[in-house]
Amino acid sequence: MACTRRFRLVLVEGLENRWRRHEQNHLLLKQGVKQLGLSIASQEGHQLWQLNAITVPEGADEAAVRKRLLTDFSIEIGAGLGLSKERFGESV
Repeated sequence: MACTRRFRLVLVEGLENRWRRHEQNHLLLKQGVKQLGLSIASQEGHQLWQLNAITVPEGADEAAVRKRLLTDFSIEIGAGLGLSKERFGESV
């Protein structure tokens, strides 16, 4: 049922419009992340608009960074997985 509704939303918005919206949001997020002194972990040209791995500076408390992003900017960042857990967060 949920998939059917989501597909309907894609059809209403239009696939090209949906891609453009994801690209615009990615670019705005990249700009904002840079202004906060953070960076996107993936190499330029190899970034997905829908999934953004954020690098937390060496020595920073990644949990505190994620909490501030959520509290102050309504940006929810996952803790990441495996070895990169303390260095990266994932924005979805």
